[in-house]
Amino acid sequence: KNLTKTLKIIGLEVNQWKNTTELKDEGDLITIKPAELAISHYDSEGIEEKIMVKIKGIIDRIDEINGKWHIIDYKTGNVEAKDLVIKYDEIHKLADDTELSKVRQLWLYKYILYKNITSNPKFAELAGNMEIEAGIYSMRNIKEFLELDIKEEVAKEKKAPTKKKAAATDAGEEVKEENEKTTLKSKKLPMGEFITKTEDFLKEILKNMLDKTQPFAKTEDISTCEYCNFNGICGRK
Repeated sequence: KNLTKTLKIIGLEVNQWKNTTELKDEGDLITIKPAELAISHYDSEGIEEKIMVKIKGIIDRIDEINGKWHIIDYKTGNVEAKDLVIKYDEIHKLADDTELSKVRQLWLYKYILYKNITSNPKFAELAGNMEIEAGIYSMRNIKEFLELDIKEEVAKEKKAPTKKKAAATDAGEEVKEENEKTTLKSKKLPMGEFITKTEDFLKEILKNMLDKTQPFAKTEDISTCEYCNFNGICGRK
C-alpha cells in the first residue's frame, strides 16, 4: 500500500508517495530549519565577538527510497555527471570556485539536513541510520538521477611482475620502476566529517565577508552577474 508522507521543507510542502510508514501524528510536519553556525569575528577595535549565522536553502524534494534519503534538485538545463564531482582534497574550493556551483548547492542542502539531524531529536529518530544522498534531475534527461560524487585519489594495485621483468631482477639487472599510478574512487564521508569539512569552508567565506579591511571589488567572472538584482548599479548589465 502506498502511503503519503509530508515533509515541510523550509516553507515548501511536498507529498511523497512511497512504500513507507506514516508519521505517528498524521498532522505533524517535520520542519527542516536553517543550519546555525557560530563564527569568531574581530570588530574594528580588534575585539573578538561571536556571530551566529543561519544557512538555509529551498530543497525541491526529499524521497525515502530503500532506506535511503535522496535530496533532489530539479534543473531545466543540461546537467552531466561530471558537473557533480569534487575531489576530496579540493573540498576547500567550494568556497569560491564558480565551476562547482551545482556541487556547492547540493553540498549545502546535505549539510543543512545533517545539522537538523544532530540538533533535533525528533528528526534524528526519523532519519535513523539512513544514508543521505543529494543529486539532480535534469529536465533534459529526467530518467537519470545524478548524485553528488566525492572522489578520492587512491593508488592502483600493482600488477605482478612479468616473467621477463622477474627474470631480469633475478639476474641482477637494473629494472626501471614505473611511476605509481592512481585512480579516482567515490568516497563516503561520515556525517561528522561532512559537517566539519563544510563548516571549514563556510567560516572562510563568512570571515572574508566580515573583514572590513577587504575592499569590495567587482567579480572577474561576468556570468556571476547574470541574475544579480544590482548588476545595473555597477555597470555589468
